[in-house]
Amino acid sequence: MPAKAFLPRLPITCWVLGFAFFITSWVAAEPPESSDPENLLASSELDQWEFRIGQETKSIGDSWKIRDNVLHGTGRPRGYLVTKNDYENFELTLEWRWPDKTPGTANSGVLIQAKPSEPGFRTKPLSIEIQLAAGKAGDLYLIGNGIGYLGEGPFLKARGVPLVRINRTQDPQEKPLGEWNQMTIRSVDRTLEIRVNGVVVNRGEKVRPTRGHIALQAEGAPIAFRNVEVRPVP
Repeated sequence: MPAKAFLPRLPITCWVLGFAFFITSWVAAEPPESSDPENLLASSELDQWEFRIGQETKSIGDSWKIRDNVLHGTGRPRGYLVTKNDYENFELTLEWRWPDKTPGTANSGVLIQAKPSEPGFRTKPLSIEIQLAAGKAGDLYLIGNGIGYLGEGPFLKARGVPLVRINRTQDPQEKPLGEWNQMTIRSVDRTLEIRVNGVVVNRGEKVRPTRGHIALQAEGAPIAFRNVEVRPVP
């Protein structure tokens, strides 16, 4: 989004509260009852996922493929690969890599607490996005009305659209293009912590919603993921 679409920087502590959620008619599957990690790339057929553009389910087709335990996304069409299960109180770990010749504008993100039946912004559902764009990994976007977050990083609110950006607070020293980066997302009891390459880059409290789906974005550029696992936290 162009920089001019944002208001001037506001105080570093923020509370973003939108309209109350309505009960969604989209019924989610329950994740397995276990404290062991769930490998979200266990099936080469991507049985744990579906592809959506906005609120519409589409065929995954050739947009996402698993080869040698690595998930490859073409970036097109723009949308998101979303888990059929939803999650509450969890730790999500993953690695991602941009191809060597990826342009500097390459963009993607991990969505959590996603509500596929609730509109967010453009092709994205109501959700919290953890940014993967090169040079910005760990920034947050609060997408849609009804997101609550009390955090440390400076934030910018977009004019006229339900979108708030919260900058990361530390530089995680992202790896060069072609090398693997690691991210840990821990969402427990309304507290959210984001680590990139072992560095805490964002942390917030009073997060809402506390339950939702996990999604990986397709935003126009090829990207690869591996070791995508989610572990319930009692």
